Amino acid sequence: MKRRVVDLSRDEIKDGLVECHGIVADVAKLYNCDRTQLNRVILEDEELTEFYRNAKEILKDFVEAQLLALIRKSHPAAIIFYLKCQAKERGYVERQEVTAKDGEPLGQIAVPIRATSIEEWEAQNAAA
Repeated sequence: MKRRVVDLSRDEIKDGLVECHGIVADVAKLYNCDRTQLNRVILEDEELTEFYRNAKEILKDFVEAQLLALIRKSHPAAIIFYLKCQAKERGYVERQEVTAKDGEPLGQIAVPIRATSIEEWEAQNAAA
């Protein structure tokens, strides 16, 4: 049987947020309660909302430190990821090339503003 979220104290929720790095679904599993209700309780309480945001920021700091450690070890994927995210202004962006089968440009693509009825099409093309 699931525990009622209203029976959790603020301190229990805070402890859960710390232990679960701000991941509400994991806090709900930890206390065997409903994730949606727990999320509502957190968002309706200013102190818990701020605590939740802080827990997420701490996790981001940890992950960034792990990424930096990989970059220092010259891990290629970590370096590429960092450059694509943090060095876009220097040209490190991922571009998607859209070409035809043989690598030729597709040419101009026309997209009608609205569908033309068969009657309108016949009227427009009858004069041509």
